[in-house]
Formats: sequence, structure tokens, C-alpha cells
Amino acid sequence: MLKNKPTSPTLLPKDFHQIQYDASLASTSPGLHTGAEPLASLNSGDTATKELVVEINKKVDQAMEAMKTFDVKISALNSRTDMLEDLINSLARSASSTYVTMKNEQTKAQVRQHAIDCLVDENKHLSGRIEQIEKQVQPHALRIHGLPEEEEGQDLVVFLEKWLPAVLKLDTRDDPIVVQRAYRVSGKEPKTNANQCRTVVARLAEFRDKERILQQVEKLKTITYKNKPILIFPDIPKEFKEAFMLFDRTPTGEMKIAYSQCGDVLRALGQNPTNAEVMRMLGKPKPEGKFTQSKMNTKMLDFETFLPMLQHIARAKDQGTYEDFVEGLRVFDKEGNGTVMGAELRHVLVTLGEKMTESEVEQLMSGQEDANGCINYEAFVKHIMSG
Repeated sequence: MLKNKPTSPTLLPKDFHQIQYDASLASTSPGLHTGAEPLASLNSGDTATKELVVEINKKVDQAMEAMKTFDVKISALNSRTDMLEDLINSLARSASSTYVTMKNEQTKAQVRQHAIDCLVDENKHLSGRIEQIEKQVQPHALRIHGLPEEEEGQDLVVFLEKWLPAVLKLDTRDDPIVVQRAYRVSGKEPKTNANQCRTVVARLAEFRDKERILQQVEKLKTITYKNKPILIFPDIPKEFKEAFMLFDRTPTGEMKIAYSQCGDVLRALGQNPTNAEVMRMLGKPKPEGKFTQSKMNTKMLDFETFLPMLQHIARAKDQGTYEDFVEGLRVFDKEGNGTVMGAELRHVLVTLGEKMTESEVEQLMSGQEDANGCINYEAFVKHIMSG
């Protein structure tokens, strides 16, 4: 049997359906052959169809324009989406880089903290060694307070061997002072001004050199260097430091006391200063304003700063204060007018206590007597203590 082959589709004219539609209208219309009226009706339907087609075309064109506009917006949105993707990728890379940097910094911080811990441990070890050395050399050691920082240059020992005789006015040509070693005490408090300086501890080779220096200090009473007061005193016994530690209320035992405790510590160490003297030693802080009682309880003082205050109070106790001298001279003020007779004061100075020579008395009283031979003893005491 022969199989039927698929035949090619018959090609119809473009207007085939329109012709078929028109023929259908012609065959079904009852008045197709009766005159012109059916033709007019046909033309009217054709016009409506054309108008409908035109309207549809307009709608299609509008839809096409809307689609073109939408395509443009879609393209713009795609561009912005690409930009956002690039930005997100850039931020991701930046975040990754930041994370790596943070990890590196954390590692460095850990290394630095380890180094700090090592330094703290080393500092504690050195502090212990210094305390051991101080215990060994204490009988021959002196403390010098007020020597400007870096005044000694490169060698503190050589400087002190020349400086001590000069500042104390000692003749050491035949019997020189030998300093075995010396160092500045490490300050735990930060320097708040350029005039602050650390205490110098000097270990002398001979105990008699220490005694000779202290005797000269006692004789001179006041020592100055470059217009600044200098204090030279024996190294502090261990018991003083232990007594100071009893008043230390810092959580980690930093060897500090509050300003408000200073008077109590001085009295615990055998001194008896007045509150006014303590306040003067602390720089005359006022009870009001910035030096409130609360700040007196919180502002701290370390041991090395406290030592010169202790020495000053001790020396003032031995030497007598301005009030002590005035009260002593007031005994000779028979008139109660603040003056004493110059002749009577001369007699007291050359006959009582540490007797002075007549030439020393004349030098001391030069220019102090008024026309009546009387001396204002308050002004006299101020004159003596100032110079």
C-alpha cells in the first residue's frame, strides 16, 4: 500500500477571510439584490470595523511605548543592581581586610601586654634588690633632697664628691669625702612641674664622713643651691617605712597616703606639728574651693615626697619656730609694746644658752635698734630666720 504523503498547505490570499466574510453577508442578506440599501449597511459595518482596528492599533502602540519605557527602567534598575553588587563586594573585601587588621592589632596588643608584664616583674625584682642594698648601706647613707634633675651630668658619684664639700663649705683637701655609690630614687608620682626632682641617696665610704656632713648641715641650718633649698639628712630607718605602710590604704599597696593623713603619720613618727604647719608643708591647700575635704582625702602623697616633709618638720622642731622665738623674747617685753631693750638682749645672747661673742652679737643686731635703743623683737626674729 502506498502511504499518503503530507501535502503542502494551500496558500490563501491575504484577504481570503475578509472575502469569505463579505460573501457570507451577501448570501444571507435578504435585500442583497433589491437595491443599494444593503450595500450602505455593508459599508457602515466595514467602517466600524476599521475604526475598531485603528483603536486597537493605538492601544497596541501605547502598550509598545509603555513596554519600551519599562525596558528602559528595567535596564536602569539592572545597572543600579550591578553597582550595588560591586559596592557590596567592595564592603565585603574591606570588612575582611579590617578583620585581618584587627586580628593583627590584637596580636600586637598581646605582645605589648606581655612585655609590660615582664617589665613590671623586672621592676618588682629591682625594687626588692634596691631595698636589700639600702638595708646594707643604711649606716653610711645620706639622702639629699632638692638637687635639680640632671644637674650631676653623666656621673652622680663624681659630682657629689665635688658638690658636697662646696655646698657645705667643708675643707676636704687633706681629708676628701669618698662616695662609693649614689642613685636617684625612682619616683612613683609623675612630675607635675619642671622644679620637681627625685631624692638622691648617697653611700659614703666612711661613717665619719657621714657624721662630718651632718654636723656641718646642723651648723649651717639652711643650705641652698642655685637659690633652691637643699635638705641633707640620714637615710630613713626601715621602721619609718613600715610605719608609713600602716597608713597606706591603696588597694595594691602603692606606698601612698592621703593628704588628710599626713599629720597623723608625722605624729606617729615622733613629731608634733600643728595643723597649720602640716598645711604649709602640703603647699597651703585651702579648705574651700578646689581643695575640699573630699580632695584632701583623695589626693595622694608617696613615701619619697613625704620624707623631705618629715625632715623639715624634724629640723624645725630642733631649731625652734618663729612662734617659739617670739614667745621667748616676749618675756623681756616689760612694757608689753612689742619691743625689748637692745642692751638686755645683748646680755642674754652672750651669757645664756649657746653663747655668742660680742662681735657676733653686734653683727646680728646691726641696724635693728631704734633711736631709744629698743628692738622690735617680732621684726628681729623675722630678720634672723630669713637670713
